[in-house]
Amino acid sequence: FKAQIVPLFQSQDIFFISKYYVWLPVFTLLMMYQVLLEAYLVSQVLVALSSFIREVVLRIGNIAIILLFGFNIIGFNTFIAGTVFMYLIPVIIYLLLSIRTKVFSLSFNYKVFSKAEIKDIVSFTWFHSLIGLSLTFIGFLDSIMLAPLDRHGLASIAIYGNAIFFISVLQ
Repeated sequence: FKAQIVPLFQSQDIFFISKYYVWLPVFTLLMMYQVLLEAYLVSQVLVALSSFIREVVLRIGNIAIILLFGFNIIGFNTFIAGTVFMYLIPVIIYLLLSIRTKVFSLSFNYKVFSKAEIKDIVSFTWFHSLIGLSLTFIGFLDSIMLAPLDRHGLASIAIYGNAIFFISVLQ
C-alpha cells in the first residue's frame, strides 16, 4: 500500500516516509511475534515478567538508542534500524521464557493435523493476529493521523511522541 499511503503525508515528509517505508513490515512482524509470545506467557501466569520486559527492558533499549543518536554516536539510518530491531530483544526473551515453561514447543511437523484442523488453526491465528494488530494500531492512531493532518508534518509527531512517551513512563 505504499503508493496509497505515502502521498497522504506533507510534501516535506514524503522523502522520509518513502525511504523508511521498508521497515514497516519488519516492525509489524516483530510486533506480532512480541504480542503473540507475550499473550502465551500471560496464559502461563507470567504476567509480571512479560510486562516488565515490555515496559522496562524495551524502554531502556529505546532510550539507549535515542541517547546514541542524540550524542551523534550513530546516524539516523542506524537509529531507525535500531528502533525497529529493538523489538527483537523482547521476542527473543519471550521465546526463551516460553521454552522454559516446559509446555511450549515448536514443531514444523504439520502431518499431525488434519486439513480441517490446519484451516481452523490458521483462521483462529489470523483473527487473533488482527485483534493484536488492531489494539496496537489503536494505540498509535493519534500519531499516525497527526503527520498527514498537521501542517508541520512529521515534526509534530516528534513533539507529540515525546509527550506521550513521558506520560507512559510516569504511568
